[in-house]
Amino acid sequence: MIKGRFEAGTGRPYVEAAILIPRLLVSGNVSFLIDTGADVTTLHPVDVARLGMAYSDLDPPTSSSIGVGGRARASVEPALLSFLDGRRLATFRAILSIPASTQHNQKVTSLLGRDVLNRLRITYDGPAEKALMRVIDADGFHAGLTTDRRTVWNP
Repeated sequence: MIKGRFEAGTGRPYVEAAILIPRLLVSGNVSFLIDTGADVTTLHPVDVARLGMAYSDLDPPTSSSIGVGGRARASVEPALLSFLDGRRLATFRAILSIPASTQHNQKVTSLLGRDVLNRLRITYDGPAEKALMRVIDADGFHAGLTTDRRTVWNP
């Protein structure tokens, strides 16, 4: 069972993932907002910077999306997302949407969208602050190590 967490003060549900973007040789951990309204998983500028990615390494934007902040153009990158599922890592292939950095999205949280969420059975209990996800269809499972409840993954 993959366990989410609720952000203190906002009550927003998050889940931690180890991410690997093979073409860019980028890996690290990202806190994704669980967003059933997002069609695709999106890596926003705050995490792009934290992972040490350079926008100049991305292909030109080829997709666009519409959200609360309006229309955004985005590059796309194949990635692997791994989530701690008990004592193993459940890994999913995803095509990340990576919007260009603008003055309006500097503090926007990265989103775990339905491209991944539709492969999980989610139990959401707001009053109890529990978000539990059972894997229905992962691309792979691997032995995982944990320390202080964080995933350690060295691709």
